[in-house]
Amino acid sequence: MDRFVPRQALKRVAALVALSAMASCSLIYDTSEVQCDTDADCSLRGFDGSRCVDNVCQADEPSEWSCIGEVQWPAIGSVPVTLRLMVIDVLTSAPPQDLEVDLCPKLDVDCVNPSPASAKTTADGFLEVTVNAGFDGYLQLKSPTITTSLFFPTRPVFEDTVIPGMMPVVSPEGFDGIAQAIGTVRDPAMGHTFAMAANCDEQPAAGVRFEVSDQNAKTARYYMVNNAPVATENATDAAGNGGFLNLDPGFARITGFVAESGATVGEASFVVRAGAVTYPRIIPTPQ
Repeated sequence: MDRFVPRQALKRVAALVALSAMASCSLIYDTSEVQCDTDADCSLRGFDGSRCVDNVCQADEPSEWSCIGEVQWPAIGSVPVTLRLMVIDVLTSAPPQDLEVDLCPKLDVDCVNPSPASAKTTADGFLEVTVNAGFDGYLQLKSPTITTSLFFPTRPVFEDTVIPGMMPVVSPEGFDGIAQAIGTVRDPAMGHTFAMAANCDEQPAAGVRFEVSDQNAKTARYYMVNNAPVATENATDAAGNGGFLNLDPGFARITGFVAESGATVGEASFVVRAGAVTYPRIIPTPQ
């Protein structure tokens, strides 16, 4: 006489058979059974890289922050490379006129020893600058219509590089507008920043919180939300921009965090110059 086997037991047997037969690159989920209580249960059952969600092991989708903690930058290079970025005068919505570009050593606050840059504005509106591979300084941008602007690539430039997003440059009066919008006053004896966050995919990053070193009583943080400066937001929007007004001249550091999880994205060290605006990139950096 055949032995009766309960339906639930049959399901368990089927699930175990599926688990034992699966290859490491193919996951078979029986969602009718409780598979896990913790992420560790998923690993024990062979679902490496999965999380326990509602008692089912689910594979993680690739994350825009998946590179955090694993970033490595190249350290060699010997030929000239190009650095391309979109620089737009906010008042004209076009590249600044009569733009002068210098290459400055990273620790030279006032760029007293610049190297003239081979720079041009291309037909598609990009500023294209030729630098030696391994360039780890900053670009000093000057024009009669804009505030002196200091751009820090953050990552040493070892290959042809296109900076995502846009670098908006403004007149001193334009920065007064930012100050007014966030309820403060621009101090001409201090420097200011406009930070640009990007994710592991080199795309402008939403949801990044900025913290800056060496604040003073006048320092004010802002984020650009729908292209308008806002003091009450806690992180970047899809454009990935924000910054600080009124920092003491010298050296500073901005650290970026994923606002939702608190994970450290990376940090950028840069110079602050009185009356100038510094544009650091906040990107995943080696940790």
